[in-house]
Amino acid sequence: MIFSKDVPGIGEFELMLFASPEARCLYGLDAVRGLGSPKRAWVFEFSDYEGAQPRDASISDVNAVSEYKNNRGEIDRWLDVTGAEKRRVLCSFGLLEPIDNCVGPPNPFNLPLVLDISCAPRGRLLALFDYLARCQAKTGQRVHLMYTLVQRHAVDEGAFSYGIQDIAVVPGFNGVIRLRRDLLIIVLGFEGNRAFSLYRRLMPNMTYLILGDSGDTDREFYLSQSETNNRSLLCIHGNEKLTMASRDPVLFAKQLDGFLKGRVEPVQGRYNVYFSCLGTKLQTLGAYLAIRAHRYIQVIDTIPSRRRIGSTGKGQTVFADLGSSGLLQRISDLAE
Repeated sequence: MIFSKDVPGIGEFELMLFASPEARCLYGLDAVRGLGSPKRAWVFEFSDYEGAQPRDASISDVNAVSEYKNNRGEIDRWLDVTGAEKRRVLCSFGLLEPIDNCVGPPNPFNLPLVLDISCAPRGRLLALFDYLARCQAKTGQRVHLMYTLVQRHAVDEGAFSYGIQDIAVVPGFNGVIRLRRDLLIIVLGFEGNRAFSLYRRLMPNMTYLILGDSGDTDREFYLSQSETNNRSLLCIHGNEKLTMASRDPVLFAKQLDGFLKGRVEPVQGRYNVYFSCLGTKLQTLGAYLAIRAHRYIQVIDTIPSRRRIGSTGKGQTVFADLGSSGLLQRISDLAE
């Protein structure tokens, strides 16, 4: 399973995407034209952007709401032009419910599915991978992933989501939780405030912090900035820092799986093991591929107090063909 800039010819297909304040949610629509003919679109929308907003909202927060509404309107206009049927999937950031509740039981699709993961909230994306794996197990549903890179990532924490309203368990990853000590694994990104808030909520006895290595000419920039934004966590005595791939989901899955087998499984009988991904969407895919075999882990998602825009500029759109069983295969098979 390798992401490629080559546009696959699919013919007729169904599209699934997430409306977002980031213009990034629109960038893949241009690439979709080269795939074939979209017959139906599943659009995840969020009620949090509707109605009255908090009176203490900053200008950045108000702008995020405005950009979300503008981008959702652009998606609707694009669908009108293509003639694709729209299925509105209404969600709330504060309620991380099973995908079955809002999309329907597996399998509701009649055609191959193209899933744009570019702007999907990570916790919901993990739940969606679990749902699509069940679709593949039931009917051999064909799945393609689409991911759009950006030209520039914001580095100041003020440009990202921050704070925590709550901590939610990702559907399908309840783990095994008992009365014992806690071990926390966090994949870090630029949202240091959210990561530190999660740590403070759990106050774990053992913590592993994973920094992302892009493996390209920008690796030092991303590592340095992630360390800067997460310095309050990294400087806590006893917290252990690790580095794993951030742009290769299969390599990240292999590294994470090896770490879990070598360092976590030997002690998991004495600890509740929690995992949270605040890294890239490609790491989120890799996390799913690794953790599905470690069912003792409870995967948790942080519900932020505010959501903002963290990237600008259109980069390349890449694709991965998961076939009809990619979400069910072993990591070693996907690496071939």
